[in-house]
Amino acid sequence: MLRINHERDATGQYKLKTALAAFALVIGLSAAAMAADSSQAVGVPAAGTPPGTSLYVQLLQKAQPDECFVGIGSPENLYPATMPCAQGIPKVNQGYIWGMTKAGQNLWYGTSANQLCTVIASIFVQAGVQPPPFESSNLVCEFSQSNYLVTHPTVPPALGDWRPPEILMMDRTTNAVSNVTPDDPLIQQTLGIRAAGASNDIVLLGGPVLAPFGMPAPGINLFAFRNSTGKYLGSITLGQYADIRIFIQYQGVLYVGVQNQDGSGSVLRWRGDGAHPFQFVEVGHVDNDAAYILVNRNRIFASTWGGMSSPSHQLSGLWVSPQIPVGGLTAPSASHWKEIWRVDDFEPDPVTAQTILGGALGSYNGFLYWGTMQVPMIGALANISAYPRIPTPADLIETVIGTVRPDTIFRCCSSSVSKPNIRLMYGDALLQVYNPMQGWQTEQNKMNAQALFGPAGFGNPFNVYTWSMATYDNQLFVGTFDWSYVSSDLLDALMSALGIFDPTQIATIQTLFGQYLAASGATFGADLWRFKNNQGAFAETQYGAGNYLNYGFRTMIADKRLFVGTANPMNLATNPVDAPLLGGFELLGMSP
Repeated sequence: MLRINHERDATGQYKLKTALAAFALVIGLSAAAMAADSSQAVGVPAAGTPPGTSLYVQLLQKAQPDECFVGIGSPENLYPATMPCAQGIPKVNQGYIWGMTKAGQNLWYGTSANQLCTVIASIFVQAGVQPPPFESSNLVCEFSQSNYLVTHPTVPPALGDWRPPEILMMDRTTNAVSNVTPDDPLIQQTLGIRAAGASNDIVLLGGPVLAPFGMPAPGINLFAFRNSTGKYLGSITLGQYADIRIFIQYQGVLYVGVQNQDGSGSVLRWRGDGAHPFQFVEVGHVDNDAAYILVNRNRIFASTWGGMSSPSHQLSGLWVSPQIPVGGLTAPSASHWKEIWRVDDFEPDPVTAQTILGGALGSYNGFLYWGTMQVPMIGALANISAYPRIPTPADLIETVIGTVRPDTIFRCCSSSVSKPNIRLMYGDALLQVYNPMQGWQTEQNKMNAQALFGPAGFGNPFNVYTWSMATYDNQLFVGTFDWSYVSSDLLDALMSALGIFDPTQIATIQTLFGQYLAASGATFGADLWRFKNNQGAFAETQYGAGNYLNYGFRTMIADKRLFVGTANPMNLATNPVDAPLLGGFELLGMSP
């Protein structure tokens, strides 16, 4: 049974209530019609479901419990804690492998703790509502009631579930893992280790500085190590940047994408060494956060995070560098990047376009592949904010349905970037567009294109992030974020917190939600799809590689094995008798 601690905010914004209410209503009301013809089971895999179809999956590391949890806001909650717990139950905070790289025989990676709680808090805060703490059998988010804030008063209140990230190193020949997190005050000021890269025996890892929601992070924190010895080389805060995500190495040169303090983006070239590991030069300028970067046909491509996430509200897009000369890009290259695609080249609704982000990039058979991302419920919030109205229940349902955009996959640029010949691989030909005078209308996507291989989300409407891509075994692998289990596990928590349904209605909606999952083709757990030659994508796994609490394949590195770092925020799923359905990140090694 879920337990909710809800502090009703007298100034709570109607737009949040209506958006979350719409989520519940769309499940309950639209599922009723869909369920009549559905005889499928709910999207939970049966016991013994294989973790993959073509690759053997080895669990290399599993996040371990590090806290004893007694109750929301309890002064007896103990962190850090040594197991077993004298009081309460074990809790595992490290939920994401957020950044990962390889160096020599080692794999280096960094974590983020309780990131789902951070995302939920950000949605509430954006709507002007204090996030209500809640607890389910698998997840707790304490927010401002967390006792952790008592001993860490500089942590923003809505981030009460934050815990310091970890930096880990695995020897790829022995699979031995070492926790190499430095005893450095900057670790205590870092949201998470979102980026990792390596060059010339130096490993760099970093992430945004902790900051309250609604303001840019006041810098990025970077940490440096020597790979061959594991020696810690120090840290730095670079205050001119607000975010950092993806390092790549090409022809011996290391590049990384960042967000600048004004919301624009840059691509940096590393110029450091062991004595001075934090030297960079800007070699690319783009209009928004350079979220993902990748080399294809001797150019760097960058997908950006714009729209609502950008101070300028410039839409997310795809940028390309000039040809990379011998020796790599230099400072004069920075002003010669071009945007060759933008979200509104495909998306017909101008408000929904503001909620779509650039996703992961992949290079395969000479083509560049890229996808999109949309945070759940942000589309509904944006629509209600842009078009203030007193919506009917039918309008609420249409608002959620009309604004959801599962991940969409594009391909281009096998020969030219001036005429990129963009093709829609997976996506929807018809999309919903809101007109304040006429309501919701169906329009063609602005490419007037039918997808070559299938609908958005690979047919699953809960696949909303194209979160990672990697080329391995002559195939392009694509990892998703699937939020179906999250919505199922938290459904009655949100409805109870909002106070808009009685227990009988909640029970009815939960039943209908199971039917909706089956009718929609949803399956619990992240998807891993693989493109082979010029065929469509094949499902490697749709169940989180054997643990459907893995709701995202967050990072991937291709080597002799395909290394996959998962996102699994279910911090109370720690009972060993439930294995493999346990919370906390997983490092997976996949091979034929």
